[in-house]
Amino acid sequence: MLPARFKATETPDQRARRILELEYKITALRQQVEHSTQRLEQVCATLPIETLISSPAVRRASAREQARLGEREESLLAASTRSETSLSSTEETVEACKGVVKGHIDRLHQYNEMRDFGCGKFFLFLASRVGQG
Repeated sequence: MLPARFKATETPDQRARRILELEYKITALRQQVEHSTQRLEQVCATLPIETLISSPAVRRASAREQARLGEREESLLAASTRSETSLSSTEETVEACKGVVKGHIDRLHQYNEMRDFGCGKFFLFLASRVGQG
């Protein structure tokens, strides 16, 4: 679909010419902005820092930056609180898992003791039979 500025009755040549004119205007505007920026930088370089700091534009920019930093600080504080809560929950989970693992280890030790005792009795039984035979 054609942009609204292009008329449906324009020929491709007219459209191309209009595009070139617009590109020329855009280039001219960019050059003006660049020149104005350079001039502003030159003027600012000659002004004392106190004048620059006390300007309303700098104050507004500083206030915006302070607000942005405040929001960022609040966000980081909230993230830190969430992390601490998560860490605390994780530590509780680890402690619970340690208890479960210790219980399993204790049961394994009991099983091994019973097995060793059972094997010992079996070997004594075998030894007693061998000695009799």
